[in-house]
Amino acid sequence: MTNTRFEQTNEKIKAINGATIDGSDQQLLLRTKNAIEKLKQQPNGSIIPIPFELLNLEKNRRFDKDIANQPEFFQLVENIREVGLVHRPVISCDDNSIFPLEGHRRILALKHLGQDKIECEVKHLDSEELRLLLSLSANTSRKEWDIIAISLAVNDLYKTGKYTNEKLGEFLNKDRKTIERYRKIANWSDEVLELIRSNFNKLNIKFLLSLAQINLSKEDVRKKIQVKLGLIVEEKVQPLSPFEKKFSKYLCEKKLSSEKIELLKEALIELNIISKNFLWDAASHPK
Repeated sequence: MTNTRFEQTNEKIKAINGATIDGSDQQLLLRTKNAIEKLKQQPNGSIIPIPFELLNLEKNRRFDKDIANQPEFFQLVENIREVGLVHRPVISCDDNSIFPLEGHRRILALKHLGQDKIECEVKHLDSEELRLLLSLSANTSRKEWDIIAISLAVNDLYKTGKYTNEKLGEFLNKDRKTIERYRKIANWSDEVLELIRSNFNKLNIKFLLSLAQINLSKEDVRKKIQVKLGLIVEEKVQPLSPFEKKFSKYLCEKKLSSEKIELLKEALIELNIISKNFLWDAASHPK
């Protein structure tokens, strides 16, 4: 016998088990078509009630058919029962269906609480935006994400000027810094991206995101990945000597031309005063 509301919700959800509507129902198809036409006439940001049966939840690839058996979902239902819906789901449509861009779990939670209509925010997308957002949704539904596809889609959406790092973070449930790392990965060289694609099973996402956190040149990114794959051996850089540190400061202050720096470099290396690993560019062009 269940004693708590949490347990009662658990049992009720399992009993309902998210029944689906038969797609061959002509009346439902007609209602959906009519709703799509009306939805297209609504301006962006409109708040409208949508009957649950008109929503195609599976269009959002992060939709989990077994969500009703997950403890986190039971807790979501209880939270909405206690405090109500804090953030409305966001929906869009194409010529054939109405689907959630954000909030499919909230929609299901409201259904399990007995509602037959859900207030949603309308967001109209052009075909390319829709393709990119659904690509993100599809890729982030997998245990092993295709980080290249995600990064390119995130970067393309950001470049439209309609999506900030924060907004993309809300969509992917990631913080702003992680979104910035995705965009950084998208701008790595084609050679690096192909290297990742060819060795995806050997490079975990955590490593690639941590690499994107560091301020490295595209060449250094390639070398780091090659070292990780065992293709090359990482060069051990010796620390600068006291003289090299002073000389670095001297170069910064004098702001010498590249020709003069090259002459100094050749002479000092030849005399074994400066090591070959001395960071000339960094010393003469400090940030």
